[in-house]
This record gives sequence, structure tokens and C-alpha cells, in this order.
Amino acid sequence: MRLIRTPARHSNVVLSTRTSHVAHAQWFDAGFTQGGRGAVAMPYYSAATAGGPTAGDDQSAIDVDVTTSEEEDGPASPWPQSAASKNSDKWGNFVYFGYVFISAVIMNNILYTFFPNGLAAAVVMPTPLKITEIMIQFSCAILAACNFGPQAAKQVRGGLRALDQVGGNRATARDFLGLVLLKIIFDVVGLGAFAVPAALVPDFLPRSLGIAATMFVHSAFVIHCDVTFDAEGAMRPIPGKMRELISSFDRTLAFLACAVALMTDVWVAGISAGLFTAGALFFSAEHLFGFGAGMKKK
Repeated sequence: MRLIRTPARHSNVVLSTRTSHVAHAQWFDAGFTQGGRGAVAMPYYSAATAGGPTAGDDQSAIDVDVTTSEEEDGPASPWPQSAASKNSDKWGNFVYFGYVFISAVIMNNILYTFFPNGLAAAVVMPTPLKITEIMIQFSCAILAACNFGPQAAKQVRGGLRALDQVGGNRATARDFLGLVLLKIIFDVVGLGAFAVPAALVPDFLPRSLGIAATMFVHSAFVIHCDVTFDAEGAMRPIPGKMRELISSFDRTLAFLACAVALMTDVWVAGISAGLFTAGALFFSAEHLFGFGAGMKKK
């Protein structure tokens, strides 16, 4: 009885696009006979097969389906990426440059105070009480560009990216972004009081009261935010002791600004303005250079 071996059934296999050509050649040489992922089915033909190719025939073909590997594009996200998360960098940059713009306008107002008739004209010296207010004004310009702006931009980016997370973090991110928006609004109020032209500010309304309100809001913001979000949207808890410390610094700056705005004694106002300026420069330098552990989490 003569046995005739029929051709082995061709197997459709999936080849990873990341497999090297050297590995393919080794698979062919090994003569694997079992199809599967990353392997090639090698059919066996008998010379006695009726009408079929012989074992040495070069026309023997192997069917291979090449498809794109899932690993090439990465695993599918469990939650669709929102438009806000995709544009988080744009929103962060928009917020930052907004603070920089306000800072530039404040510096321009300071320059105009000393040179109301142009840079070529003589310097006009303000009154001593006015100089204490200008010190607060200068400090706020530094804070806007070096502390308030970068902090708000980072918080906006992290909060928007956290909106793509599943579970309680999304709700926490929404609450966090709401508080950040409220803080930004009061930043605009406080900084805007120094940015608007002097002719638009009533004489009975000291400009320093605006930044005092801003610092009080900063203090409340730090107390109510027990978490923050990093640049990738991951939630980071803030220890209570640290929040209390930062909040106390913010309240101190607020009271110093109030003293400059309400006190008529030049020495009291001058000392308060000097302390406010020192604190503003410290917080700005800390954010830029990173000394003073933990302060940048504000």
C-alpha cells in the first residue's frame, strides 16, 4: 500500500514589524512546521502528489500576512484623551505669557512714574510714601514673572492632563482647576491694580490693597489644596505642615501690603515695604533656583 503525503496546510501568521530580518532568515532555515505569531509554517510536499509541486520546486510558496504590530502604536488608552488635555501646554503657555505681559506693563508704569516727560527729561522723584508703594509695585512685577506665572502655568498643565484619568482623580482635578482659576482671577485683580495707568486709579484707593487681597486668596488656596498635579497629570499630595507654613508666609505678605496701603507713617510703611520686597524676592528666587525645600509646591 502506497502512502501519499498531502501538502501541509498553509498557515497565515502575523509577523511583528519590529522583528529583524536576521531572525526571519533563521526561522526559515530552522524549518518550523507550526504556524503562529513570530513563526512561519514550512509546508512539506511529496514528489508523488498529483499535480502538485515537488519538494525541490522553487515555486513552493508560503503565505504570510504582514500586519502592523499592536506594540508599534502602544496600548490603547483606557480613557479617551480630552481636547483640554491635548491643549494643556498651549493653555499653560498662554497663562504664563499673560503674567509676563502684566509684569512688563507694571515695570513700564514704574518707569513712567520717574520719567513722566520722557527718558530724555529730568527724573521726577515721588514722595516718600509713594516710593513705598512703588517698592510693592516693583515686587509684584517680579512675583508675576518669576513666581505667580510659572506656578499658575504648571498648575493649569497638570490639572488639564489629570482630566484624562479614570476615577476620583478626575473629580479632584476639576476641583483643583476651579481653585486655580479663582486664584488667577485674584492675581489679575491685584496685579492689575499696579498695571492700570495712575490716572485711572482714584486717589483714595491705595493700589497695594489689591495685592493684599491677592495674597490672602493665595493663603486660602494653599490651605484648601492638599494635592497638586505634576507636569504629567499625576496627583501629588502636599503635607499639611508645609501648607500651613506657605499659607502663613502669604498672609504675612498680605498684612505687609495692607500696612503700606493704610499707614501714613513713612517709617512704618517703609519697613513694611522693605519686608514685602525681601519676601517677594525670596519666593521668586526660590522658584527659579529651587532652594527652600517645598516652597514651589504652592
